[in-house]
Amino acid sequence: MKQEKAVHNQAMCSKLSIALVGFLVLSCGSLDSPEVHPERLLIFVANGAGFYHMDAASIFKTGHVKGLIFEQFPTRLAMSTYAYGGSYDSKRAWSDFNYLKEGAGDSAAASTALASGVKTHRAFVGVSPDGQATRNLLEKTYRSYRSAGIVSNESFVNAGIAAFAVHNRSGNSYHEISNALINKSLATVVIGAGNPWFDDRWNKKLDHAVFGYLSQQDWQNLADGVAGNDLDRDGQGDPWDLVESKKDFERIAEGTEVPDRLFGIIQAQSSLNRNRPGNAFAAPYKVARNAQLPTLATLCLAALEVLDKNPRGFTLVVEAASIDFASHANQSGRMIEELLALEEAVQESLAWLATRDYLKTSLVVVLGDHETGHLSGQKGKHGPIQSHGKGEQPKLFWHSYEHTNSLVPIYAIGIGAKAFLSLPSRRDQQYGSFVDNTQVGKLFSELIQ
Repeated sequence: MKQEKAVHNQAMCSKLSIALVGFLVLSCGSLDSPEVHPERLLIFVANGAGFYHMDAASIFKTGHVKGLIFEQFPTRLAMSTYAYGGSYDSKRAWSDFNYLKEGAGDSAAASTALASGVKTHRAFVGVSPDGQATRNLLEKTYRSYRSAGIVSNESFVNAGIAAFAVHNRSGNSYHEISNALINKSLATVVIGAGNPWFDDRWNKKLDHAVFGYLSQQDWQNLADGVAGNDLDRDGQGDPWDLVESKKDFERIAEGTEVPDRLFGIIQAQSSLNRNRPGNAFAAPYKVARNAQLPTLATLCLAALEVLDKNPRGFTLVVEAASIDFASHANQSGRMIEELLALEEAVQESLAWLATRDYLKTSLVVVLGDHETGHLSGQKGKHGPIQSHGKGEQPKLFWHSYEHTNSLVPIYAIGIGAKAFLSLPSRRDQQYGSFVDNTQVGKLFSELIQ
């Protein structure tokens, strides 16, 4: 098994090298040039991940910092994430360790900013501070006659991914959000956890369904193939294909039996791997990952295959929300696992683009939406994560169970990547140039025009 995995990793590294070289050559030009407007925009959201999270995952994987694949992207900068009415003061951030606990945003507000360029209140999903619907990224993609999709490794109604597609004044209104995604959204692909017939313990079937994330009626309509609005504007409904099993996701990811519209609800109630049984505070991979569920990378590839049926192009937003949940619980090992699962998804997606000769028309962006856990390598103060060697969990310290107002990283590669560096920026004494999440959200809109 280890030998097979090594061969697979070697093949993927080879394909990835080709992809990165191609992107490095093509990551040029100004935003004013039509060549820099990507036909395919892939956004990977490392929910809850700040710079120290990246360092911890990189040290575990490589033994040193800056070793993750997306940390090699040519465009690298920082981003502020505060919600409506907030601010970020670099001097205070680095002189007063507890300052970052003040004024933090959340996934709903942060993703609304990224999806629309509008600051809003915490818990607001795709709506402005006065409660008006903001035009989100999927709606903007649809207006350009391209397809769009969202993928999460937590529930498909998680606010961090829902804000890219729907509108609601509360990220906890799960049934309203799921109903909007199913019956009103302009998505071609929606994938996440939230299956009413499964729990998170090795896919053990429940004695009865738990409709926590969607109503029984919406589930039944999906199962019967009658749910779905008129997506192709021909005056008739476009029903979803409901997909649940690992085998079916893998078939789609391989390019066989690719549906026109995919609603994927993996066979887990709330999470892909974060809630698996075993010691949740164990070092990375000491508790076996759930082999009965597809990987985040497989879910991404399945989404890409469906979206690629539109020759005009697409936008895909992938949320690694389990990073955030593990950070809320201060589960160091699982946080690292989930960041590396995201890296694998980015790696596989880059290879997918390379094999289809899409490098010259694509942009890939990896970013945090906010920081969770007030992570550091020193107790009670800022400091580098301390390595115990490659493959060993590094020494790190959590100082909160909540979000913070820390800056988070952005990495970009491909057509239009340099446009991020042209945004008006401020200077942070630790991370250098940083922009605000609303600037990034507005740039996304410009790029897909």
